[in-house]
Amino acid sequence: MEEESHDKIIIKNLLVGNVTGVDSWERVKRQPVLINLTLHKNISEAGKKDKLSYSINYGIVSKAVSKYAEDSISDSIEALAEGIAKICVNECHAPRVTVRVEKPRALLHAASAGVEIIRTREDYSKIASNSNTFTIYNDNRQDVIFVKDLRLSAIIGVNPWEREEKQTVILNITIYSDFNISSSQEGNLPKPHNYRTIVRTISKYVEESTYQTVEAFATTAAKIAIIQCHVNKVTVRVEKPSALVFAESAGIEITRSQSYFANETRHISQPHLNPLNGKSFRNTRSTIPERAEAIKTSLPKGYNHFAFIGLGSNMGDCVKNINDALQQLETICKCKVLDTSFLYETSPMYVTDQPNFLNAACKPEELIQELWTVELNLGRSRENTVRNGPRTIDLDILFYDDIDCLTNTLVIPHQSMCEREFVLRP
Repeated sequence: MEEESHDKIIIKNLLVGNVTGVDSWERVKRQPVLINLTLHKNISEAGKKDKLSYSINYGIVSKAVSKYAEDSISDSIEALAEGIAKICVNECHAPRVTVRVEKPRALLHAASAGVEIIRTREDYSKIASNSNTFTIYNDNRQDVIFVKDLRLSAIIGVNPWEREEKQTVILNITIYSDFNISSSQEGNLPKPHNYRTIVRTISKYVEESTYQTVEAFATTAAKIAIIQCHVNKVTVRVEKPSALVFAESAGIEITRSQSYFANETRHISQPHLNPLNGKSFRNTRSTIPERAEAIKTSLPKGYNHFAFIGLGSNMGDCVKNINDALQQLETICKCKVLDTSFLYETSPMYVTDQPNFLNAACKPEELIQELWTVELNLGRSRENTVRNGPRTIDLDILFYDDIDCLTNTLVIPHQSMCEREFVLRP
């Protein structure tokens, strides 16, 4: 009967002490490991005749698995799970088993990390009859690596108060992969699929970024896992515990595969930075050279100087103002815009009772008088503008070649840029 195939014998949260990989401080020490087993077996005869011989004795399974886990030293949690699956199938005669192995002390900032695998009698019979590597693809089964309740801090949200301070965000990550049974028994898991590598890569990136939406946050985490950590498929669940007053949390869950990002750049650009959309300007995310000689190698023919210009706007159509300023840098200042940063939204400094600014930076050639002309063309008069107050456009020379300049009207490098987020970010 169909329902017989769904019979299960369950062992939940079997706690053992085991040396598997390293702990949260990356020490090779015995640590707690939680094992969950689901043995798939037709137990209809045991139910009819009330005889355990027609089923699988979970007491015997528990003892065998505990002994193996306590006595073995595994290089990886995947190898431990594979060894447990072999015991359940080969020694305890389960036709099929689901093994979930979880390390509560695996990561400093996560509740646990682990793996879940499904193995059958047929899987191991193929291994025994073929010395070559055997990979699981049948039944649409995939082994998974999971990270449970990873707690990160990030600027995330569309409300003004959510932009002022980092809040806790909880990630649950599931990595899908087709593992090679033979190699996984030996602990030869590819490094990119190591949960520690994945968590470090995602954590470093998202905690340095800001997001308007959990959708962008989750998509970026998925993209990092797939593009930078080379996984095949990932599910990312993002929850904000502080989102709703009368709910434990609110969030989303997405699943993405390599095909989803197939046509995207291999570079991970921060989602809160929208590139300038003007036709004449592109963003290459090039690294700022540290020396004038290196800078000059990138100058177009006919140009002799190299400068970084800070652009800012918080009045009117800010994106249009910045794009118009870039256009006029080329026409009025007779310079060549080589590159632009992304756009950043930043809170006002000094005079705080005004709208947020949109900021960027670019690389043109000269001069402060021409910059003031551009500002005037775009509706800003320095004589009639409150210092540090609202403005349609603001253009500042940050660097000019490698010179130091101090006059009544100009200081290069820009004297206040090290304290200004709206300069440092772009």
